Amino acid sequence: MSLTKVEWDSAKASAEDAPADLKLLDTVVPVYNEIVDLVEQFKKVEDLDTAVAEAIESSEDEEVKQWKAEIEKAQKLIESRSAKIDEKVRKVVESEIAPDFDKAKLVANYNDKRAELKKNGTGIRDMFKLLQYVESEVSPAGRESNFKGKTESGKILLQVLDIPKLEGEKVASGASDAVKEFNRNAKEWGRKNGFTVADKGALSTELKEKYSAATNTPIPS
Repeated sequence: MSLTKVEWDSAKASAEDAPADLKLLDTVVPVYNEIVDLVEQFKKVEDLDTAVAEAIESSEDEEVKQWKAEIEKAQKLIESRSAKIDEKVRKVVESEIAPDFDKAKLVANYNDKRAELKKNGTGIRDMFKLLQYVESEVSPAGRESNFKGKTESGKILLQVLDIPKLEGEKVASGASDAVKEFNRNAKEWGRKNGFTVADKGALSTELKEKYSAATNTPIPS
């Protein structure tokens, strides 16, 4: 998702002598810019897994070191200890990126602001059509599409109304239990059947498919 902030001066747009179109845009442009900020924060936290993996490798935490040593000595501890390390370091890295970050709340906040923006902006768009700041194509059934801005104000309005849904709206805290269990069992099966399976990282498609076919276990999505 790529959104670009609109350079906007609310004080100027809301001034008593400001043109009507700027005053109307001032009810939606600031909300749009807030949404752009939310998207940027969302992208940073989506990169959290990479940051966590790097932090694990360089961690000087004595407990982390101990767990890593146990993993090397006992293969059966890999899954449980890796999960504990991930959880411990994730909290530290996450707090540095966004101390109060809550993915579900951010998505909900985004969606609320998006709904508010659409609600207010649609009415303004209708008014801009009457003022000929915006034009559109109308189908025989009366459905409008292909909106175009005829003035600078019209173009700004259409930009702030072009808000896509935030990717990852169906928020989950990591992989589902079904995916984790499948991957854990597939790793164990792969090692016993001649596959080279790394301790970390995604499983290969070939291994997933072979394990699924051999054990009649569906690959979870």
